[in-house]
Amino acid sequence: MGLALRDRDAREAGDAQGRRRAGEAALALLAQAPEAPGAPDASGLAPARRVAIDWLASGPDPAAALPLIDRALELDPDAPGLAQLRFRLLAGARRDAEAAAQLGRMADLLRRDPEARAAAVDWHLGRGDAAAALAVLRAAAGSPDDDPEGRLAVVDLLRRTGGEAAAAAELDALAAASGGASADLYRALRADLDFAAGRRAEAVAAYEAILAAAAPSDQSRRLAVALAGMLEATGDRDGARARVEQVLAGDPTNAGALRLRAAWAIDDDRPGDAVLDLRAALSQDPRDVAALLLLATAHERDGDPALAGEQLALAVEASGRAAGPSLRYAALLAAQGRARAAATVLEDARAAAPLDPRLPRALGELWLSQGEPARAEEAAARLDAIATPEAREGAAALRAAALLAGGRTEEGLALLGQAARAGGEREAARAVEALLREGRAEEARALLDARLMGRPGDPGLRLLDAGLRAATGDAAGAEREYRALVAEDPGAEAPARLLHALLVAEGRDAEAAALLDAALLAQPGSRALRRLRAAALEAEGDAEGAIALHEALYEEDEGDVAAANNLASLLAGQRDDAASLARAASLARRLRDSDVPAFQDTFGWVAFRTGDLAGALAHLEPAAAGLSQDPLVQLHLGLAYAAGGRPGDALRQVERALALAAAQGRAAEDPFVRGLAAAEALRAGRPLPDLGPRLSPGPLAAPPPAGPEGAQP
Repeated sequence: MGLALRDRDAREAGDAQGRRRAGEAALALLAQAPEAPGAPDASGLAPARRVAIDWLASGPDPAAALPLIDRALELDPDAPGLAQLRFRLLAGARRDAEAAAQLGRMADLLRRDPEARAAAVDWHLGRGDAAAALAVLRAAAGSPDDDPEGRLAVVDLLRRTGGEAAAAAELDALAAASGGASADLYRALRADLDFAAGRRAEAVAAYEAILAAAAPSDQSRRLAVALAGMLEATGDRDGARARVEQVLAGDPTNAGALRLRAAWAIDDDRPGDAVLDLRAALSQDPRDVAALLLLATAHERDGDPALAGEQLALAVEASGRAAGPSLRYAALLAAQGRARAAATVLEDARAAAPLDPRLPRALGELWLSQGEPARAEEAAARLDAIATPEAREGAAALRAAALLAGGRTEEGLALLGQAARAGGEREAARAVEALLREGRAEEARALLDARLMGRPGDPGLRLLDAGLRAATGDAAGAEREYRALVAEDPGAEAPARLLHALLVAEGRDAEAAALLDAALLAQPGSRALRRLRAAALEAEGDAEGAIALHEALYEEDEGDVAAANNLASLLAGQRDDAASLARAASLARRLRDSDVPAFQDTFGWVAFRTGDLAGALAHLEPAAAGLSQDPLVQLHLGLAYAAGGRPGDALRQVERALALAAAQGRAAEDPFVRGLAAAEALRAGRPLPDLGPRLSPGPLAAPPPAGPEGAQP
């Protein structure tokens, strides 16, 4: 018993040496008191035997624990976990016949224990025996009117191994063989398959028929929430809202309905309302991962990354360190400069899901960003071990980047070149980019020419060829190739976008505008091209047209931080009405703690326009330092200084802005014409004139009273 207690303490403390000492002592004790096979256990050695089993099973030769396990099961056939451990060790030792026989002895356990059942199913599937895996699940499933969980596991395995048709046939049979709520559930799941297959109208009609006949219950409310999600996906948000409000009228604490309503509040830039609904949902289940992730999004949208991080940490823990929440939390930690904490999160997630290639890939990229190429190579080795095409491709890219970052340039370039010769344009692009960084343009050209000889018409390689020409000074050759690609496929976004950039860089604005018009006719839904159009409209003085385009882009994807920034910047810069400024403030909240200078400028200027001078200066000063050559950002800071009663600082800043604008040929632009008037007033010691909504300092002759925690008054 003392050994068992010492082993427990070593486990809890993570003391590997303590565990080793306990395991070796247990083996020594068992050797001192040998037992005859079949004899009753009168020695009191059961605790020592269990310590020895656990020690051996975790060592380099796990199968060495099997004789001790056999003795323990002989003495106690129901010893917790030992039957499953025996199966796992036999399977790991590739003793398939014995492993199969062990599963036969575990039939009752497989019906009772979901963990043991999952291990058996995975083993059968790993050997390519889907029928045996299905038999295990069917034996545990019960009748169609029993708890449906077991039957749904059968359906899921059929879908994975036999396709949607097999799963649909099983659900149809279950619905026919059952009644009441069970039949409703099976018919709803059948409709889910239809919806996923694109038969959306039929799926919605099936749900509506089920709900029309169902009595109010927890299940009917869950189905109504699922229907609301379908309606939302088809663009019928009004119908979805009506279903959600109907559910909440009958059950104000329904978590699914609260999550949907919170998601809509986030979309509508009402994160505070979303937080209230999500807290209500979490009061029902504090480990609701979907609600925790949404709450993190709400806090991010509200500009509070610290609270967002707390919710993501809870989501990671509640999900059992699942890959999705872990990747998101690690990204937030890395963005906050907490790379070691991010690496720990990713390592824990990898231990829970060792075959998910996203986790070692993210780890490798994190170590590269921290200047630790050796660790990135370790991550590449883990990707290699997963052995899927995606993982191998990621491993090659990581390894090459690690070699280059570690100063092993020739090895890295050789690896990239090998991948480029064997792979597609993505591998070629990586190799060309690396060669250009090393100043080896001729080698980049030779490598790409060799690829083009084998695939002269490949659009991706030709696009890369045009980019290489542009990077090496052959603008005419780049333009020729871009124009050929645009002519061959007017719907291709990349060549049109890159040709537009080339024309703008050469000052050929009329040609660039004509190209953009033609490209948007061919691909009106392109977000990148519409962003270019919005920028062009703003430059032409059509602020309202630019705002309308940015509104459309933001409505399509409220999670696009750049779209939120652009829209907030335009609203605060071009309009003066209270509603527009309030909308700009709502959009800019998520930018509050950003260290991106453009986002700092937007938040600072919005704060300035809405009366928060302290918040404006706190953001405009780092923005002006980060965008030291942007005259408009410098002008924003100068006007904030003027409003804060710092005329000397204001004049220096405004004059710097005007000098930059003149050097860049922008002195005639409207903001800098008004900035010149501001400079003249500052030089003369006069109050600033009314500069209009874009540049007016408004009523800020003195700093306003501070609101709570830095909020605007």
